Amino acid sequence: MKKQLGVLVAMIMLTGLTLAADKIGYVNPADILQNSIKGKEVVSRLKSLSDNNQKKLDAMQAELDKLQKEAMSPALTADVREKKAVEIQNKRTSITRFVEDAQKTMELSRQKEFDKLQQEINPIIQQIAVAEGYTMVFDVSQTGIAYANPQADITPKVIKAFDAKYVSAGTKK
Repeated sequence: MKKQLGVLVAMIMLTGLTLAADKIGYVNPADILQNSIKGKEVVSRLKSLSDNNQKKLDAMQAELDKLQKEAMSPALTADVREKKAVEIQNKRTSITRFVEDAQKTMELSRQKEFDKLQQEINPIIQQIAVAEGYTMVFDVSQTGIAYANPQADITPKVIKAFDAKYVSAGTKK
């Protein structure tokens, strides 16, 4: 048992020494999204979609407000007031459904855009990592890193290479 424990400790120490010699870097996808040409375009498209949904919601809310105001008129008969109440409830339900659908659509669009962007960025990260001798490159949004030396951040290099590739490929849309 002592022999196995000794071997285990030796393996851990050797692994630690090996890792200490490795070059490790990290990238911040949020920075790439906010600071690259294509990332800014993605953010703009998503903002446009969100703004359009907000305009539709505002129009629906204005219709509801108008119906509620009409329903308060003392000139309405009980029958008409009841019909307005049903119409108001239907409009509220429509608004709730619209908001739920818009949120789902927005989330799907966001995920689709981010996945596509990630697929385009990954080869660039790998290329930089290989060219500069990195053994590992972490994604700070997924690793839970509490601290990393800013010198290990290859995000600016990735943004520069991504922008260069994007502009030179003429894929600007």
